[in-house]
Order: sequence, then structure tokens, then C-alpha cells
Amino acid sequence: MVQTQHGCVNSVGFKMNYSDEFYVEKQNLVKFLKGNEVLPSGYVAHEQHKGIIERFIGLCRQVVPLVVPVPRKLTEVKVPYLDIQPKDTNEMRKMIDKLNIKTQSFTCNHRKIDEMYYRFEADIGKIYVSEDYKVVEEFFERVAGVIRSVKVDDERLSIKEEEARKAICMANKRKYDDDDDSDDEPLDVYPVTCYGSDISIKTVLEINRRITAINNELIKVAATFESLRCHKCEGIVKEFEVTSKIIERRRREIREEEELAEMMRQEEDEKKGDDKYDIERFLAKHFTTRERILLKDIVTKYEEVTSIHKTLVEMKEAVCKYGWKVTCVSKVYYAVRV
Repeated sequence: MVQTQHGCVNSVGFKMNYSDEFYVEKQNLVKFLKGNEVLPSGYVAHEQHKGIIERFIGLCRQVVPLVVPVPRKLTEVKVPYLDIQPKDTNEMRKMIDKLNIKTQSFTCNHRKIDEMYYRFEADIGKIYVSEDYKVVEEFFERVAGVIRSVKVDDERLSIKEEEARKAICMANKRKYDDDDDSDDEPLDVYPVTCYGSDISIKTVLEINRRITAINNELIKVAATFESLRCHKCEGIVKEFEVTSKIIERRRREIREEEELAEMMRQEEDEKKGDDKYDIERFLAKHFTTRERILLKDIVTKYEEVTSIHKTLVEMKEAVCKYGWKVTCVSKVYYAVRV
């Protein structure tokens, strides 16, 4: 508890309880002291009180942070259903069906792991009710009580200064003479209070020693639980991942084969288009004035110019599309301009 100059005990003692009217505010101060937040501006009005609060905040900032393990309870894995696509082969369909049957009917009993988890929670609870942890919590509660006491005294000091200003104003209005003024008692507007004299750097060092011991215990307990693994669940997840990669690779190969076939088909179409254009241009260039030509001569000449070999049947079909007709005389084919 803090004894003030006014001769009364503040209701903002070091030890907090639910019946305290400032319990919520001091709990918020404890959270602030443990974190890296900043007090709101204007928390206190006087510079001397600001200096006191900054000194205690500086001491709390030197305290080693407390390790807070957050365990993750192991749960039964849920493997998604792998769909079959229309372009999948029969082998891929059988593989997917086999995988889906195995994963969707998979069950695993985590009773032993759950028991380890509950034991871990019990061990953590024992640490949080240990003597070292109580001392650390009491340190922050005491500092929060001191800061709250400083704020209360700061508010009282502000009220006393306001009363002093009003008294001076009334004195100026009544225009007392100098003799009367000399008899007035001076106003004590700056109370001197010793806040948290027993809280020093030695206290912080002791708190750090206790927090270090708590952290070592927490890390030891957390490491024990983190090493727990369910090999059965990991195996089914690994099998699903490997099978999914194999299916995806085969689907990618099918897509690549389809793309390659489409490219070859387009190239053939372009080649046929180029051949048609070449034959039309070839006939217009090399047989401009001739009306009747041996089809064999056209094939030979075309091969010499374009290095593309065509049979008589292919050439016959090609020249008939560009204003020529093919006739047969004594088993000899002639191309005649129409």
C-alpha cells in the first residue's frame, strides 16, 4: 500500500483483487508493462510525475520476456477426394480409385497423443502456479499499483493547484494589504511522496533470474510435446501427396502430347496451303503461254524448282484446281489449259 502526504492510504495498493475499483485499469497497466505499448498522452499532467512513471517503465522494459508456448493439438487428418478427369487413362483411373478408397476410409486413434497433450497442459499449469511465477506477477502488479498511485496524486495535485489559483484570484479581488498577505500560510502544492522505494534494478535482476528459470521449464515441456508425431497420419498424407504428383505428371504429359499433335497438324495444314500456293504460282510463272504440256514434265520441273516431289496423281489433282484439265492419250497424261 502507498502512504500519501495527506495522511490516508490510497485504494490503489500493490496487491490487486476483484473488489478493487481500479482492478480493470491496473490489469490494463500490467498488460502494458509486459508489452511494448505506449501510455496515452496526458496520462499525468506534471513533469515530476512523468519522470517517476518513466523510471518504472524503464525498469519493466529491462525484464526478460516470458516464453509463451502455444501447443497445437494433433487432430485426425482429412485427405481430400481426388477427382477423375475425362482424359485420364484407365491406369490413372484405377490408381485414383484405389487412393480415394484408402484415404476416405482412413481412421486413426489419437488417444495416446491426446493423453500426452493433456499432460503437457497440466505441466504448463504447474509452472504458472509456481512460486517464481507468482513473484513475477506480483512485481508487475506492484509497479502497476505505483503508477496508478502516481496518477491519483497527480489528479489531487491538479485539484489543489486549481484551488490555489482560485484563492489567489479571490485575494486579488478583495485587495488585501501587504500585512494581511504576509500572515497567510503558503500553499503546499507539490506533495513529496516516496513511490516504490523498494523497487530498484536489484529487484529487476531477481525477477529476470526467476523468469529465466520459468522459461527454461516452459521450453523443456514444449520440446517434449513438439516431438510427438503420428506416423500413421503422416504416412497416409505422404502417400496422397506422392500419388497426386504422379497423376499430375501424367496429366501434364498428356497435355504436352496433345499440344505437340496440334502443332504438327497445324504445320501440315500450313504446308498443304503453301503447296497449293506454290503450284499455282509455279504454273503461272513457268507455263504462261503453253496450252498443252506433258504432266510428267510439270512434275519434273516442279521438283527441280521447289525440291518437292509429287506423284502424277497428286499433280493431276493439284493442276485441275487452277484452270487446267488432264487428258490421257495412249497412256500418256497431258495437262491442257482450259
